[in-house]
Amino acid sequence: MHTMLGKRGEPLQQLMNFCVVIPVFLAMGFSLSFLGGVTGYHSFYTQFPEVDTTTTHGAINKHNSLIKGVSVSSLNLGAVIGCLSTMYLGNKFGRRKTIFMGAIVAVAGTVLMCAAFSLAQLIVARSKSLSRPSSFR
Repeated sequence: MHTMLGKRGEPLQQLMNFCVVIPVFLAMGFSLSFLGGVTGYHSFYTQFPEVDTTTTHGAINKHNSLIKGVSVSSLNLGAVIGCLSTMYLGNKFGRRKTIFMGAIVAVAGTVLMCAAFSLAQLIVARSKSLSRPSSFR
């Protein structure tokens, strides 16, 4: 039987739960709820004025609302990419390695999303924060 990090069986399962499943579960909940509730905060739309729908009016408000929708829903684009990539990666590398690669991508995307200083970085990071393979779900 193969070992990973010198562990196998039940200890390996517990290590995987601790190192992969729990952080990704928390990151997924953070990623899904992160933008929905905070886009109306003053500190958020001063950092990202392109999504300010609170203090704008008319055509600018409509345009900003569209940009806000794109930035919030970019998470779904990453989910589609992650699900479709699993068809190829899962067969090529196996479930464990695919999950491990997905966890790395998810953590990197979440860190980039939290550290975003421009709207383009935020959108790209959001699409990466859920682009992990569907074997997580």
